[in-house]
Amino acid sequence: METVVAYSLTPEQVAAYRRDGYIVLPGVFSSAEVARMREAADDLLELLINASLAVGTTNPRLGLRARGDGKQSVLKVQPVNDASDYLRAVSEDARLLQPMRDLLRCEPILMEEKLLYKQPLPDPVPLATRPDDDAVALHHDWGAYRAQDYPQETLSSAITIDELTTENGTLRYFPGSHRIDFPLELNYTPLGDVEKIPEALRALGAASLDDAVPIVAPPGSVLIFHSMTLHYSGPNLTGQPRRVMIYSHYPEWYPSEPDKRNRPGRLRAQEHEQQYRQMVASGAFRDRWRAPGR
Repeated sequence: METVVAYSLTPEQVAAYRRDGYIVLPGVFSSAEVARMREAADDLLELLINASLAVGTTNPRLGLRARGDGKQSVLKVQPVNDASDYLRAVSEDARLLQPMRDLLRCEPILMEEKLLYKQPLPDPVPLATRPDDDAVALHHDWGAYRAQDYPQETLSSAITIDELTTENGTLRYFPGSHRIDFPLELNYTPLGDVEKIPEALRALGAASLDDAVPIVAPPGSVLIFHSMTLHYSGPNLTGQPRRVMIYSHYPEWYPSEPDKRNRPGRLRAQEHEQQYRQMVASGAFRDRWRAPGR
């Protein structure tokens, strides 16, 4: 990682976060660093798809979707840090952590990491694929994090590896929704649910999903949002990936286990990858899948 000066928030930025429940910091990481993130994302995808083809089962980290247009799409990879040295280093960068220190007023402790790809594949791979598009339901993150007893004060952050646009399934936030007592039974409501979406919008005090603010940001930007901020993302309507590295941190004063949420899947994935590496070492399998453009 490059030597950098810690990125502290201004009082105005802190106030905007307190009001809206999210903040966007454009262009925090350089174009060279973003290029390395893209390389790391491609390396990770090649590892997981080749491992899945070798073992014959989909790697536990890998989330594949079958879109309505017949394309196969990589939705996400989770967890990430033990499988990518560079992305683990990014998660420890002061430009990511210092803004969270300013907001939490203490040290942020990493509890989850995932890479959302929203990446259509030019050719399908013969692996189990969930029949769904790559849109993400209306939700707040604490609705999931509460299962492992993480606090509402948990923050999520997103580093844009690709540009966020209204066409490629950008994140869309409802400003101020972190202060709403949103019904948990409506959390993770799919965007096409014609019965629950109107009920969820009423609970939000919104007229339509279009009331959410779409984030348009260049690569290398950092988004930070409260775990109770309602958001969603539409499908990626382009042929290019929309990669966003998502980290979640909780305040150090809260008594919890840092990797409690991701540990079971991480261990299963490591066993899967070890089996793959043994097959490669013995000559039983040779890598045959390459990331698009390589």
